[in-house]
Amino acid sequence: AFFVRADGPGPNQRFADDPALARLWGMHSYTDIDIDAPEAWKIWTGEVGKPIVVAIVDTGIDYNHEDLKEQMWVNPLEIPDNGIDDDENGYIDDVYGANFHGDNGDPFDDHEHGTHCAGVIAGVGNNDLGITGVAWRGVRLMALKFMDASGQGRTSDVVRALDYAVAQGARITSNSWGGGVSNSALRAAIERAEAAGVLFAAAAGNSGEDNNQSPNFPSNCDVPNIISTAAINVEGDMAFFSNFGNHTVHVAAPGTGIYSSVPGNGYKSLSGTSMAAPHVAGLSALVWSYRPQLTMRQVRDIVIGSVMTLPTLQGKLITGGMINAKNALEAAWAFSPPTPPAHAPRAIEFEDQDPTLGTYGGTVTIQAAADESDIEYYRVYFLSGAGFQLEPLGDRVPATGSPELTLNVSVSAPPFAKALAVVAGRASGERSAGLRAPHVALEDYALPESGPSFARWSGDADLRPGWVNGSLLVGRAPSEASVTQYNVYWTSPGGGRGAQVGSVPAAGFQEPVCSGETCSSIDISRTADGGWRFDNMNYSSEEHAVIKTSGPGKVVITTFETEHYYDNLQIGTIHTLSGNLAETGPMPYVVDIPAGPIALTWTSDVSIEGPGWIFEIHQTGTTAEIALNSTALNGSGFEVVAAYGRFELTTDVAETAVVDYTAEMPPSPAFAPAWRNQW
Repeated sequence: AFFVRADGPGPNQRFADDPALARLWGMHSYTDIDIDAPEAWKIWTGEVGKPIVVAIVDTGIDYNHEDLKEQMWVNPLEIPDNGIDDDENGYIDDVYGANFHGDNGDPFDDHEHGTHCAGVIAGVGNNDLGITGVAWRGVRLMALKFMDASGQGRTSDVVRALDYAVAQGARITSNSWGGGVSNSALRAAIERAEAAGVLFAAAAGNSGEDNNQSPNFPSNCDVPNIISTAAINVEGDMAFFSNFGNHTVHVAAPGTGIYSSVPGNGYKSLSGTSMAAPHVAGLSALVWSYRPQLTMRQVRDIVIGSVMTLPTLQGKLITGGMINAKNALEAAWAFSPPTPPAHAPRAIEFEDQDPTLGTYGGTVTIQAAADESDIEYYRVYFLSGAGFQLEPLGDRVPATGSPELTLNVSVSAPPFAKALAVVAGRASGERSAGLRAPHVALEDYALPESGPSFARWSGDADLRPGWVNGSLLVGRAPSEASVTQYNVYWTSPGGGRGAQVGSVPAAGFQEPVCSGETCSSIDISRTADGGWRFDNMNYSSEEHAVIKTSGPGKVVITTFETEHYYDNLQIGTIHTLSGNLAETGPMPYVVDIPAGPIALTWTSDVSIEGPGWIFEIHQTGTTAEIALNSTALNGSGFEVVAAYGRFELTTDVAETAVVDYTAEMPPSPAFAPAWRNQW
């Protein structure tokens, strides 16, 4: 144990009854190099008030852990274990968060890293079990898994996790991961979080380097919601592994021998800036639950500005100090929260006029407040489907006394955006954007880029006059990115559209499309059975091409000989191929591709050029089918139209005739078993 309570707690301290508290030197230690947690808990532990949601962007969380299960965030719009995406956010049964590595709703931790971080932030206190988190009450932990069982993850999955956190109402994200490469998509996601008022606690890195000279990302991103965190040990020295930087790293926090939760109701000591950053996230949550009216910028300023300075940290950090919970709560009490206007706008109206998917263009109309005496401006925000504020739309609209104001916009919507809300503001504060503010649902006026490739009728199997029985086969559009369904109508005998027969859902189909400079040197052709052939024999150095398509299907590789390791073909996350495949097994080499979008990425380096490769892509699910069971004949044929929601592309339709067969006529094509293959 690092400290001894021989005489019990002092008058200005409060200790939890958790048996492992004595092992948590970062909370309270014999050296007094700690965050003064018991002193802060004497002021506030968060038992009352609305919980602060903290998203742990990591390997997931053991949401059944004895010291964490009470603290788990629960998605209020999702019904557990019903196999349905109840809140229509793209994830089925995302009750405790989501798994972006596995693309599903189960963020259970199959590593240990995320569960350990979760315990540091909000392990339940005073439950006579295990450990105590910095914010032992008043927090809900959202599990966002982007790393696999080996602790590896993709930046693209981090971006999705951050966007999910913002859309679901997280106020803080804990980010114990990073590296040396900047990424524009990741920075944009952090900026979206900042615009929504979400704080980003980041680990400074574990390479023992100066981040001024060797940047670590995302902690080095210059976005004003980040707190970059170094690690110190119980003696108050910078941990030997910790990165530092007097212009790039804000604070230090305990990061060596940190005892916390691991999956399976276990506990374990780990070291790293990965352990330091959750201390910052936990303290931020404690401050915010204590003063919930404060803004994200104010909470960040409090955490950074209330450090305990240490001689060992001078010249190594922006603040030269380690976080201090007691100081932070005392500082928070002294801060004045924003004072927004008492009056609010009456209504907002908007109708998208831009036919491009994901782009909203047109005029936002704001019905101004009846009393603008305390209002200086109005601001429009995107809202998520869960009702939380996302980024702002356009500039502030000055209050002019006019009863109606307008804002012309042409923007791409952030992920998960489902509505627009308008709020009133002034220099001293702004009203909250949410479902209580005037809002209007967003409907994307998107037209499909192309229509169905064909429509084919099976023939009539009902030989009664005036009745038809058969199936309509629809060739999917080359890209269904902007198609939600195909609407089927009768064609009137005299021309024109008749009654609607039904609709066929889109499946996200995408014909192979090559992008990159190397595509011009790849011979792309169609195979006899409708597949796609890609020939890149005698390839050159520094080639790069990305072929985007969709499954289910197969990649059939007939020839593949490249420089081993350096020149490779990556098929989604399934396989990375390099070298001479013929030397490793029989050819052709077949890779099954699952349903959904997938990218094949080819890269060659600057050295050896090789013979090259040839492969084919064969997709299934290129067609959709709708059955008509003994239906009254209501036209001369069918018209199939691609649609996005209620918006149809009427300039590119597919038509097919219908013949009403009777017993007196020659046999109907419906009785031919291979009708689907007849053109």
